[in-house]
Amino acid sequence: MDKATDGENMITLSSFSEETLSSLKALCKKKAEEFNMLGYDVSSEAVWAYVEHRFKSTAKLYEVVEVILHLRIQTWMNYATREAFLSSESSESLF
Repeated sequence: MDKATDGENMITLSSFSEETLSSLKALCKKKAEEFNMLGYDVSSEAVWAYVEHRFKSTAKLYEVVEVILHLRIQTWMNYATREAFLSSESSESLF
């Protein structure tokens, strides 16, 4: 597949149909349940926030599904820790 054809399949997350977004969010819910079974308190919304962070511009559907299915707890914890640090850092600068 050449790059011209390959680029045509790339869209933003918000451009996916409602049905596709619903399926992706259900997949995030299953991933959160997996993390919960391992003893981590992770919500499906938090997993979806990670996915949105990963795909700020464009993505192919199969890439989004792959990221969700292959997300490991270590990767998510690194993301959550970084976001918490950046959040606390920006709130400190307000005072």
